[in-house]
Formats: sequence, structure tokens, C-alpha cells
Amino acid sequence: MKKPSEEIDTTMTILHALGARHIYGIHLQKLKIGIAVCLLLSASHALGQGEDSVRTAGIATKALSFSFVGTKEGLQIASFRNSITGTEYLRANPAAAAPQSSATNSPINPRSPFAVAVQSGGSSKTLQAATDADILSWASSPGRFHTEFQFRGLLLSGEMTITAGQFHTFWTCRLHNHSTAPLEAEFFFPAFAPLVVKSPSEDRVVLPMGTGGVWDITNAAAFQLQYGSMLISPSAVYHGAAEGIYLVDNNRSDLGSKPDQCCFRSILVRSVSQDNSNPTGSVLSISHRIHLEPGCDITLGPVIVGTYTGGYEEGLQQIRIIRQRVLRPKRPPEWLQHAYVAILSRTLDPKLAQAMQECGAALVVLDVPSNIEKGDYFNMSSLAVASLRQFVDQVHAAGHRVLLGLDASSIPPNSQFAGTTEASEMSVSDTKETAHGALTMCPAHTGWQERFAELCYRLVRSTGADGIALRGVAPNPTPLCLNKAHKHPTPYVWNWGVRNLLKLVRTRLNRIHPDTALLTIGGCDFTLEIADGMILEADAQPHNLAEYPVTRAVHPDACLYAVLPPADAEKAIAQNTACGFRTAASFELKSQDALLKRLARYMQAAPELTTTLPVRCKTQPNTPDIMAFLYAGTNTVVAAANLSDEPQTFLLSPPTTAAFLEDPLTKLRIERDASGAFAVTLMPKRACVWIAH
Repeated sequence: MKKPSEEIDTTMTILHALGARHIYGIHLQKLKIGIAVCLLLSASHALGQGEDSVRTAGIATKALSFSFVGTKEGLQIASFRNSITGTEYLRANPAAAAPQSSATNSPINPRSPFAVAVQSGGSSKTLQAATDADILSWASSPGRFHTEFQFRGLLLSGEMTITAGQFHTFWTCRLHNHSTAPLEAEFFFPAFAPLVVKSPSEDRVVLPMGTGGVWDITNAAAFQLQYGSMLISPSAVYHGAAEGIYLVDNNRSDLGSKPDQCCFRSILVRSVSQDNSNPTGSVLSISHRIHLEPGCDITLGPVIVGTYTGGYEEGLQQIRIIRQRVLRPKRPPEWLQHAYVAILSRTLDPKLAQAMQECGAALVVLDVPSNIEKGDYFNMSSLAVASLRQFVDQVHAAGHRVLLGLDASSIPPNSQFAGTTEASEMSVSDTKETAHGALTMCPAHTGWQERFAELCYRLVRSTGADGIALRGVAPNPTPLCLNKAHKHPTPYVWNWGVRNLLKLVRTRLNRIHPDTALLTIGGCDFTLEIADGMILEADAQPHNLAEYPVTRAVHPDACLYAVLPPADAEKAIAQNTACGFRTAASFELKSQDALLKRLARYMQAAPELTTTLPVRCKTQPNTPDIMAFLYAGTNTVVAAANLSDEPQTFLLSPPTTAAFLEDPLTKLRIERDASGAFAVTLMPKRACVWIAH
């Protein structure tokens, strides 16, 4: 039997071949939608009449297995198991075993592999795979599961396909809008609930947000972090004790030549139970905010789902391997590779060059708008350009570099350009009313791309600066483009537009010199393919700092600067030293000069800290206040930090056969004791680095 979509295409091909545009006064597009609805209903009826009412399917890799159960009226995940440990990850919850209501306010009902949330009559409803989908077809083999479905009460159909790789599974879903109106929806796919690895109270979620973080799910409010604004990588690790799950959305729509398949993607994590004293498991899903015009479709995924054993860094390793097949960070210019400390400045202070010398900084990022009258990039006076040029010359004379900080998306309301018709035409809104009076420009608008790229080229060339640092590429929340004049196929074009904007800026800067640097302040992994590095702002970093450098584990060869927070900078410098993060500090943080200079000297002596993968070292006692890692490159480097307020003495056991560790700055050596470990004492909020010999 042909698929409904094939039946429709065949019918329409015949009609078009006959030269028909209308039949009995009915336009072919509306006729196509009518045929689709009839075929979907008939397929559902035929499936229910001619085949068994209950079906099962299974799919397995060397590391995991899934089993599914369904009828003509719904589909559920019956089992999600780690094949190596035998652990079942979907909690057996008798109260939730049989989903009850169809239009629920809960994002995902237990065991539904997908769900869709839509606005209807001013209220939101969520339709579930388990209770609100007619299953139109079902095909299963050991390495593949395919099903077609139609949501009841919504003219939205889809095809879900799951295929097995060697160790993980690939989930894709193609959705089609059969209605005569555009569809705005949030599609949760894949979805796992109620999820438990070790226990509801002990499980953690690990996310590449800022420098990276580990969350206690039961004690945290439900959160949804978007790729491009909050998440550097569209991925997550769900960990419990010595095993867990990794999830990677490997969809490439943001990298395509057209934005028609783009959507906003977020990692959704929440506790199933509202009572933290009696947790029952978690929801883990990827949320896709989609826009579909009548008769159009969108493909979501592939989302890669896998399991691992060991610490959560094993899951991060799989994410790194998967994302490196899609994106590889650009190699920065030689001078930037050795710029380990950057100063962030809002003023043209003549004392800044000397301050950089004192703290070991090789780079200053100058926030340009605060140094230009009326905050206008595009109408700079010759005096303003001359002032910037003089500042750049002073910094160069001291042997340092300068990047000009520009905003790639926001135009100040007091600028001359903001009041022009051209600016309004390029903005994300088709009206002049904007939040806080600023205009948010659409990065997908080719006119804005050209204008901004030319601005970057002109400023760098006229001032002699060494490159550009771009803000505004990853605002939170990410703006939708609602300007109808742009004629985008979807309002969710931000990431796609940013990538194309960066490509054009990169091309223009290369005309000046190949060593001209481009950094982004915030962003995601696809920006690292074009830009030379990223500055991770302090307010984008989680409050519960991870005991492992999560973001560096996913992108070990990327040039990443972590901004020092205004509070507890000493602790942050110690952590950055051990974790291999370059550091960006405000010009005002003068009290930390000695520690910043020490960090820079360590990284100059042991560049493996910033270019190779951190491997966790065992410590005794094992405490969150102590972090220690090994970096293997030309040299084998060991780094440790004491994040507590008290001196700490501990035994360090790095995975190396070295006889002794030597501090490259002081030349002091530590030899193994009788137990084979190295005895280390660190002062409060301090770090130390050694080269293994």
C-alpha cells in the first residue's frame, strides 16, 4: 500500500499534467489538503481494521536498547535500557503507566516518544504520542523502526524513524502541515519520561552552558535552554552514579543554504513530580519551536541518543566526537593562540597599556559604543576615528593587541542610523516600536549583513586594530524575525542569519590580513567554525560550577575565554587555571593582577592546558573543593586547584607513569610517595601546574 504522501503526490502530478489549476472551482492547493485529510483518515481506519490492535517493536545497539508498544490510537516507549549494565531508564511508575488525559498542561506524558504543544482559542494544549495520535503505519526490523502518525484534532501528520548505529541510535521526524493556516507549535522530540538512571534524587544533568554546569534536577526549577543563546552545543548528558545518557541534536538546518527548515531548539529538563520530597523521575527532551506554512513540511533531527558507563565525561566524549564530524573550530592566528589573558575595557584610558603589562594580558577588547558620540557606528567623526587610532597605537607600542567590541544586532536609539528608514527595514520588527528603544537588526537580512561587514572592515582598517569582538550574536531570549518584508519562510532564522553574517565579516577581515582576529561574545559551536574563539560572559555561566570543565571537554581545541565574575574572582582564576580556560577580566579588577599574570605564565609554559582534552585525576580525599586534571600533548601536564577557603593537603594520582612533577615557574619538584601518589598542599583559592617527567 502506498504512503498517504505518495498517494497525494501521484494525484497532484496527474492533475498538473492535465493543466488543471481548479476543479469545480476548488483551487488545487486546497484540494490537495482535502485529499490529504481523507487519505489520512482512511489509512487510520484501514490500519485498525486489518491488523492486530497491539504491536511491539525493538531496536538495539551494542550499548542500548529500546522497545515500543502501540495500537492504532497511540505509541509508547515500553523500555529504554543500557545494554551493558542492564539498567532500565524509564521508571516503572504504576500511577503514570496509563496516560489519562489528551489535552494536558504537562509537556510530556509518561512514555510518549514525542508531543506537540499548540495555541488554540487563546489557550495552550499539548497532544501526546501515547494518547492523541492515530498510528497510520508501523514497520520494524532489528536495526530500524518507522511509523507514520496523525494527531487527532490537529491537521499535522508525521513520520518518525529510528535507526541503530553501532553504539547509539538516530531519531528523525518529518512533520507536515495539512491545514489551510500556518502552524506555530512546539514539538518535543525525542522525549523520555519518567527518566531515572540511579535515583531521582541523585541523578544530574550536565550541559555545555557557559563554562559548563551540573544541575541537581530535583532541587532546580524546570528549565529550557536554547541552542545559540544559552547552550554552546545542542547536547546534554543525563548522569546517575556510574552510567548515563547522552543526547545530541545533529540537525544541520542552521548550516544550510536556505532557512526553510530552521527552528529554535532547546534542551528541556524538569522533574516529573512537583513534590521534591518525593521525586519520581525527570523529563528529558529536545524542544523544537517550528513554523509551518500550509502544505509545508520540516525534518527534525537526526537526534543522536546513546548510553555510556563511567563518569559523565564519557558522555561528553561521545558528544565531542559527534559534533566534530559536523563542525571543527577554526585555528586562530598564531598571536591569538598565545594570548591567554584579555582585558575588557569601556574607556580609552592611557594607563591601560601599563595595566596589561602588570597582569600579563596580551589583548584588550575595547567596547567601542561607549567611546563614540551618540553610540553611532555608522556616522563616526574623524575625531572619534583618530582617538581610536591613537589608543590602538599606544597599546601596540607596549607590545599588545586590540580588538574592537561591536554589537552585531542592536542599534542604540540615540544613534543617527536608528532613525533611518533603512534601519527599520533591516530590523526584526515591521514597526518602529522596540524594547528599551533599541532596534534589533535581523542577521538574516542580506542588507544588514553587507552594511555591518563593511563597517567591521572600515573600522579595523582605519584604526589599525587587530580584529573584532562581536556582541549580540547570542541574545537571550533569541529574537524572532517578524518583519514580513523580509519574506523569511520561518521567523526562526536567527542562528542561520548569524552564521551567514559571520561568514561575510570573516571574508572582509581577511582582505585586511589573514591574521585579523574575530571573536564572538557568547555564541554556539557553529560560530567557532568561522570565528577564532569565544568569550564566555560571567552572567551566562551557571551558579553551580562543575567539578569538570564541561565546555572545554566538548571543544578542547577551541579558543575559549571565561570572563571573571565580579565576586570571588580569586576562585574563578584558580578554576580557570586548572580547567584550561583563558581568562577575560574587567579593567577594574586591578586587585587580581598577580594571579592573572601567574595564570598567563603557566599557560605560556604549558600550552597543553588550553589545547588538549582535560582528563580527570584521582585525589584523596575526593572532595568537590579540589579539582585536578591531566593534559597530554607534547608534554604531559597536570593541573590542580583548591577552591575552598582553607589550605588543602591531598594525594594526587594522575594517570601517568611519571617519576616526578615539576612546577615550570618555580622549578619545585614533587616525587611519588610510598603509595605511588604525589602529596600536594595548595593554599586557599589557588592553583598549581606541573609538567610530568
